[in-house]
Amino acid sequence: MSAPIRRSIAEIRSQRRRTWAIAAVILGVVLLAFVAMSPGIRLGTATLVIDTQPAGANVRIDGVVIGATPIETDDLLAGEHVLRVEHPYRVAYEERINPTRGEVLRRSLALAPAFGTLVLMTNPRGAWVELNGTRQETLTPTTFENIAAGNYAIRVGSAEHRAVSLEIVVPPDQTIERVVELHRVPKGHLTIVSVPHDATITLTGLEDGYEANMRLPLGEYQVRVEREGYAGRTVRVGVVQERNLHRVELEKLYGRLHVESAPANVRLTVTYSVGREIMKLPYSNGMRIPTGVITVHARAMGHRSQAHDIRLGPRGANLTIALAKLDIEPGRTFRDPLGDEGHGPLMVVIPPGVFTMGSEASAASLQEKPIHEVSLTEPFAVSVYEITRAQYAAFARATAVPGTPVISPEQAQLPAVYVEFAEAEAYAEWLSDMTRERYRLLSESEWEYVARAGSRDVYFFGDDASEICRYANIADEQTKALFNTWQAARCDDGHAKLAAVGKFEPNAFGVHDILGNAAEWVRDCWHFDYDGAPVDGSAWIKPGACETRVVRGGSWDSRPVDIRSAARYSAANSWDDRGIRPSRP
Repeated sequence: MSAPIRRSIAEIRSQRRRTWAIAAVILGVVLLAFVAMSPGIRLGTATLVIDTQPAGANVRIDGVVIGATPIETDDLLAGEHVLRVEHPYRVAYEERINPTRGEVLRRSLALAPAFGTLVLMTNPRGAWVELNGTRQETLTPTTFENIAAGNYAIRVGSAEHRAVSLEIVVPPDQTIERVVELHRVPKGHLTIVSVPHDATITLTGLEDGYEANMRLPLGEYQVRVEREGYAGRTVRVGVVQERNLHRVELEKLYGRLHVESAPANVRLTVTYSVGREIMKLPYSNGMRIPTGVITVHARAMGHRSQAHDIRLGPRGANLTIALAKLDIEPGRTFRDPLGDEGHGPLMVVIPPGVFTMGSEASAASLQEKPIHEVSLTEPFAVSVYEITRAQYAAFARATAVPGTPVISPEQAQLPAVYVEFAEAEAYAEWLSDMTRERYRLLSESEWEYVARAGSRDVYFFGDDASEICRYANIADEQTKALFNTWQAARCDDGHAKLAAVGKFEPNAFGVHDILGNAAEWVRDCWHFDYDGAPVDGSAWIKPGACETRVVRGGSWDSRPVDIRSAARYSAANSWDDRGIRPSRP
């Protein structure tokens, strides 16, 4: 083989070796790149995934912080390492790990709480403390042992001092002490005088409720004053370092009332309160009334009365009333059953009517003036006789009244006396309970209407006092024989003291002993005269306590002048001449 040919073959072989070498290098580079791009097998690394409760814990590998949880890293070299997870307010977690190439190492950790101690002191001592908005029971100085490590919002304060807010970090296993200086706040006294006086007063942003003459830090306050029936007001008041008095007057709200009623002769009255005063006015169409709860009373002669409570607003109110006609026979008598106690007192139906109450005689007492017309639009029933001792004893036994006397047959039909007003009312309530009807004492105007029985004379039987012993048991000649200094009637009624009920002639309504024998409690509080008295037959009750009541009719020890139909007296307790005559509306 010639030299040129051998040389060509050698060059070809050399070129092939270079080509294979280049290809090997390229293949190695490609393989290295593939390894580098593949997770978990990059140069012998592992993947680490860690999450914690709570989050935000620092993760250390061999003492070097690689991030905070939750964390995922794929460049953890295979081999042995120290893993440590640290949270500022939790117990640290630590373990030795030995991941292999390509391994995914996962940890889900609930870090245990850590605890520390907080000591709070204030100057002055005795301040209240709030931790994260919750008021604590103890006062400073105070120690909170073994509280969870963490960041706390602290607020401390005391009366007359400005509250201080601060943030305190309690590290694990450490004691933190803080001393807080409290600065005195200058204050003044504040009183809001509202008109009306019973309005509700609130101060915006004030933790405690408003009280008159309360002490407040100096400054300006927003005050809200409200009351039903008035337009509320919000005002700003200043508090300086002295006593501060501010007056806030509310404007009364009014509404118009429209009432349609039947029959045509209905008499309407409207009752409402203005402060402590009770107003009772006759209705007029579209009348302007203060807003709030009002009562409309409707009455017509011979019809069942009605009362309607309505809430009147500024837009007014409309009301329709239709009264039912009553078909009750005046003069009819009846007794309601009392179960095991037999029957109640004999009652007689009194017709409705209009009468003039009081006396216009020049010699009459001022207590009986001014005379005024009273309209009783509904019939009602009244006891024909005064309640006897036997009837009262049945009540006393049934209700366990202490000291109930034993009644002899001779005493059984005498009127019950030594009865307090409250006991007379209790007897009427007992009748109501036993009969399931509505019994009560008469009002003073009802009593006088019954006593007059249609008469305008001094007595229901006329003006001649010499006839009195036929109709009433009063202080007479027999009484004067026992009490010779007494003034007495110049006749003999047959009894020196109390008489059995029904011994004397009745009046035109069929009622016995309405004058004399025993005086009778009525529901009205005592008023010196009739100025402002009701004209609808209702009882005249004073707001609040009513210590003295009215008694009517006189008794066995009364003079003729004392048992006139118009005569009236006050009493506050029981006596031997005061008894009971119930009614049933």
